[in-house]
Amino acid sequence: MKKITLLVSEADKERFIASLRKAGVLHIKQKKVEPSHEVTFTEDAIIKIERAVDILRPYAALKRHAKETEERTSVHADEDKVSELWEERLEICSELEELKRKLRWFRIWGKIEPEDLKKIQEKGSG
Repeated sequence: MKKITLLVSEADKERFIASLRKAGVLHIKQKKVEPSHEVTFTEDAIIKIERAVDILRPYAALKRHAKETEERTSVHADEDKVSELWEERLEICSELEELKRKLRWFRIWGKIEPEDLKKIQEKGSG
């Protein structure tokens, strides 16, 4: 019997073990290794990049048809921009949920149009 050592991130461990078992590996011994700062930093970077790839994947077909630019930006700048846009999206979704919550609260009082609320606010602050 041959033995090999494989290093797998904590996030992919269960899926990887299932794949090994499906492939017919008989003995699997898991060793718990304390993560170092470098490993944690690298895993965090990989997670960010994977998230960016997942966000951008639907646009891959569009990119094939677009003209490629000659000047490329760094991967980190792109990663930061995607993360920034993702955070902005989360904030907008949060604001939307807050507005929906307020609208449900106002509906208790009957039919109120947003324009009416705006007028009331203007009169109250004027």
